[in-house]
Amino acid sequence: MFLFTSEVTGKFYHDADALKKKWLSVLKRSKVRHRKLYNTRHTFATAMLRSGKVSVLTVAKMLGHTNSKMVLTTYSGFIEAEELKIDRGILLFSEGTKEGTFRKMA
Repeated sequence: MFLFTSEVTGKFYHDADALKKKWLSVLKRSKVRHRKLYNTRHTFATAMLRSGKVSVLTVAKMLGHTNSKMVLTTYSGFIEAEELKIDRGILLFSEGTKEGTFRKMA
């Protein structure tokens, strides 16, 4: 997946080295202090996770990881709280019954 294209050719930049000169020029013109292009990767991941609209596994795949472990380890503080999304109307099994009687969550 590519994000940046050349203003001249319209072709995608395939690696960070090809984009580095342009990146430094953009930072200078926008009067943003120097930062590595790699930082945009972290900004992207954080924005996706904060949105709550993209799964952790999807973000991991977009970043090129084979599983979600790295994303969970690195960005867990930015993940929208899953416990807040629980439907309190879910029926759960009552304790100590063989029949599996359901009761509503408190």
